[in-house]
Amino acid sequence: MAKVSAVKHIEYLKEIIPLTGKYCNLQYLTDDPADYDEKNALTQSALGLQEAYLTKIAGNLSNYITDIIENSTLLLEYDPNYSYENGGDENVAYEGYDDYEIDEVAAMDDSSWKVRKGAANVLEALVKSGIAIQRNFKENIIQELVKCLREHDENTKYDIIQCLGSYLSSMVFVNEEQNDSAIKIKKMSSMAIDVMDNVLKDLMATIISNLKSNNENLVTKTLELLPTIALMGAGEVIGEFSNLKPSFDNSCFNANTNTNNTIIFFKFLSQLFSSATSSEEYEDIISDILNYIKLGITHKFYLVAIEALKSASCLVPILASNPGANSKLISSLYQMILPKFLEKSGTLLFLSKKLESFILFLLLD
Repeated sequence: MAKVSAVKHIEYLKEIIPLTGKYCNLQYLTDDPADYDEKNALTQSALGLQEAYLTKIAGNLSNYITDIIENSTLLLEYDPNYSYENGGDENVAYEGYDDYEIDEVAAMDDSSWKVRKGAANVLEALVKSGIAIQRNFKENIIQELVKCLREHDENTKYDIIQCLGSYLSSMVFVNEEQNDSAIKIKKMSSMAIDVMDNVLKDLMATIISNLKSNNENLVTKTLELLPTIALMGAGEVIGEFSNLKPSFDNSCFNANTNTNNTIIFFKFLSQLFSSATSSEEYEDIISDILNYIKLGITHKFYLVAIEALKSASCLVPILASNPGANSKLISSLYQMILPKFLEKSGTLLFLSKKLESFILFLLLD
């Protein structure tokens, strides 16, 4: 009901929000193990109500934001029947379940995912609402979301990844000094870079693991994080490229690949190149990168070819930092784009001509 009539509830929020807070609370869920499933369902409903209000009338919730953040962040880890410390091999009782035998708890049809999923949705609605979030809260939320990417329920993990992506996107901006409207290179705020320094290594490790999933939707959602992550630490990403490559091959360039994955991959490369300072950073992976760009430029789908050409446009300035040493690579790129002059597409022709002019200038310099 709140999704369609939230505005009519404004005058009652001072009663409704504290009431939902009673159930969107870790203590409520853990004080008494009785009615486990019912409590999880009730908390899910209360979280859903908070999500609806944040989506529709967030400006009226400013007095409650701190409590909503603190409770939702704690609920992201509410998983009483699963032990991450033991790699998920053993079921353990959450504090407050001492009266239950562990086997009885493990035998439950565990519904705690409803709580974690609801908490992720609340936090995502919060960041999308445009409400200012204090730096310390945003740092804590991002660190918690990265930690919770280990989530074992794939539907819940999907929502956590989506939520994390929204928080990362909230900290980037398009470089207004970019003159080429065809390629919008984003930049991270200095605050974002500081925040991500603490979690980037763990985040990359989890991404490598998630990209091996058999769940295609989960793989696509994980890939969507990469363009933004490339802005945080190109060095960390380049260092992990060899570990990422098998997943890239399988999820972006396989015969049965979702074309959207391939487009995301080239957007990721463009952002990665925009964060580099010299061609030396890419020495160990440049061969793989050029092979990917060639596959993209010659791809049968028009949108993939465009994104591959954009990636090449971002790579050329890096190679131009040392044109003498990179002349063979530059020439190789030139040979890749020549066939695109036969294309009738205006965008492909424009990007190809722009690349050709730049590359010829380098080769003749």
